[in-house]
Amino acid sequence: MGVEQGTRERELAQRYGVKPPWSTVIQPEIRATFLRHPVHQWAQTEITNLLMMLRTLDDAGQYYNFQRWLWSDVVRIEHQLDEASKHLARVLRGKRVPEAPEGNWWSERMVLRDVARQLRSVGDGLAWQLFGFDRRYVIALSRNQMTGPIHSKAGHRQELQTLMDLWQKERAFALINDLTNNVRTGDLTVFRPGVAPEIKEVKTGGKRIRKEQRDRINRALATLHAGAPMPRGIALLASPIKLDTHMESLYESFTRSSKFKVDATAVEPGWALVTTVGGASTLDEAQGLLSDALTKATKLAQFGNEEQYLSFNSDDHLGMDPSIAPFSIYPLPPVICAALLGTRISYRGALSARALAVAFDQYGFKVSIPQPAKTSDREMGERTFIIQKGDRSWNLMKRGLGQVILELVTVNAYVRAVVNAIENHPSEPLVGLTFSDEHETWGKRAWD
Repeated sequence: MGVEQGTRERELAQRYGVKPPWSTVIQPEIRATFLRHPVHQWAQTEITNLLMMLRTLDDAGQYYNFQRWLWSDVVRIEHQLDEASKHLARVLRGKRVPEAPEGNWWSERMVLRDVARQLRSVGDGLAWQLFGFDRRYVIALSRNQMTGPIHSKAGHRQELQTLMDLWQKERAFALINDLTNNVRTGDLTVFRPGVAPEIKEVKTGGKRIRKEQRDRINRALATLHAGAPMPRGIALLASPIKLDTHMESLYESFTRSSKFKVDATAVEPGWALVTTVGGASTLDEAQGLLSDALTKATKLAQFGNEEQYLSFNSDDHLGMDPSIAPFSIYPLPPVICAALLGTRISYRGALSARALAVAFDQYGFKVSIPQPAKTSDREMGERTFIIQKGDRSWNLMKRGLGQVILELVTVNAYVRAVVNAIENHPSEPLVGLTFSDEHETWGKRAWD
């Protein structure tokens, strides 16, 4: 967020009574009004239906029809968002505007922005499914700025014509990349049986693809097919370690919290989990509920009184990090996935330093906690733990551990993947991990 945009957001937040910090995580009393908004309520039902359909898709024709449905939803919301933004700009200039459908034009814009994000997270789920749940594709193709509105994008009509031509002439399905949050390289990704996906830029009026666009596509393909590093020398490592998670524990915890508003549990020693379903009406009440539940969960997980641990909340993710699986593909009932996307429910995971130390010790590694860094690498996030073996050391980055906690990866699977990466790629930074057989987790439908 630039300085000018940040200043404007603060002005709007102050005008409409939102206390700092100015972020997507808003006080419960303000958020409650957003969740009651008719568009937000529509989104909960619509996204649940979309996710139910997504899980049944089996051939190119079904994908084609599904994408048409999703596209129409996104474009409709973007038109409404465009109107809300224009009215809000007039408000800031002291101009007269019509009344907002609900509340005011600031809250209208916030709700529509959030619903657009949720719908694009469905698009992310579509992309993951098309890529066979191989997260390397999403990560490699995310190396670009986030997409802007589809409906006002120059050349979007040509993109639609191109994907229709591909379908009619070849029966090839083309994903509209702008329907996702994280597939940001190229305009279309074309899927044909038996061959690697094609990344396609679409131009109008005989225009040529710009060099930087061609280079961006070539870099992504080189990363995927030739093992070339991504920018800043970061390698995209494919681990042979099978993904193993506590997703069933997450489902069971949400089942309990649906009755009691909050649930605290231990998924394994040193791994605490809290789920919440509504409940708080003020910020103080929300913080109190979460603090009490987290204290209970850490006791159940056998944390020590002064033990250090790392914690992440599902509201901090919201599908915007390409290295983390979107909630739209979590192996949970679609209504729960939709509620996570809409922040109607949430969870917090906490992983203890001691649990990591014990697990790494089995492989001859020692774990230490560094002093807070003066600066953090924007690409990898702050280092959280250091693991050592002999005279060598490696940093465990906050971003990579966020993936582990939010995806509820078991400590054993994570440690084995790290050790394998070190043994086979000792000079590479440990940023984020891929696992083998991820489709067995993200394609699982045990609780539908």
